[in-house]
Amino acid sequence: TIDKTIQYRAEKELQATVEATGAKNGIAIVMDPWKGDVLAMAVAPLFDPNRYREYGREVWRNRAVADVLEPGSTFKIFVVAAALEENIITPEDIFFCENGKYRVAGGIINDVHPYGWLNVSHIIKYSSNIGVSKISKHLGMPSFYQYIRRFGFARETGIQLPGEAAGSVPLPVRLPEHTRNAIAFGHSISVTPLQLAQAYSAIANGGVMMQPNVIKKISGSANSHSTYNAYAAEERVINPATARLLTDMLQEVVSIGGTGVRAAVPGFDVAGKTGTARKIHNGTYSNKHLVASFAGFCPVDDPRITVVVIIDEPKTMSYGGQSAAPTFSRISQQVLNYMNVA
Repeated sequence: TIDKTIQYRAEKELQATVEATGAKNGIAIVMDPWKGDVLAMAVAPLFDPNRYREYGREVWRNRAVADVLEPGSTFKIFVVAAALEENIITPEDIFFCENGKYRVAGGIINDVHPYGWLNVSHIIKYSSNIGVSKISKHLGMPSFYQYIRRFGFARETGIQLPGEAAGSVPLPVRLPEHTRNAIAFGHSISVTPLQLAQAYSAIANGGVMMQPNVIKKISGSANSHSTYNAYAAEERVINPATARLLTDMLQEVVSIGGTGVRAAVPGFDVAGKTGTARKIHNGTYSNKHLVASFAGFCPVDDPRITVVVIIDEPKTMSYGGQSAAPTFSRISQQVLNYMNVA
């Protein structure tokens, strides 16, 4: 399913971002949200498979399926998805975001900027950790955990590639309140970039989880071939109306004032979410070692591509909206032009 032109564009833009930010590595995935076909799966830095012994082992693996990471704020939309689907909230319900500091369970949840009352749409637009934590409390952990699994997290996607990681999520039994809050804004849970692309594709296509594929057919001798049964796994996770509400919220993220405004693509409407996750360094969460990300899809009215960009430990432009979002924009613009999308 890999398209060599789309793969080249993704590799080129990803490598440029890794070099410009001084990051350790980067990952970019382009997927068809309706079929699950992986059109590009780029990793930086690259290596030449013909001379693989000249490179360190750490660059051999396919990080898009083999590496796990804490997704940060890209995960918040799935908390809202579960709460909307269960009719616990509406987009206009408001939550008090404690002016940026929320003391709970013996700890403090911080927002990057101090906010007072925000509705659900603005909690996503401005990426409030406090707001989404309060939404998760209304949802309850059993339902939250069920939706985490339904969106494909903590289980392998089944893609036809070796070394796939499943990721992990703490079991809901006796889960401490501070861990539940952390999961709501994408910490204390690990996912693969491919899982993130699959889950965002489910929002893009109206609520159906599609099996990610890299194989369309298997060729044999005498020009014979058999079609690979790649599209068997389909599972509705949310209703189309819920998916539409989520898309509207994700579109706000890329509008003026949102955290993902740099992900905008000229001539197209974009829906997506920024993420900036702190990494554990020397046993504690670090303010210097970060993972910047952006996950989204476009065009909004008829999504053709889902794109996920991960930048690991950028030294400059450390936030997802600064490094991953512009990379998403450049990849998406080139791919949509190549696909002749008006």
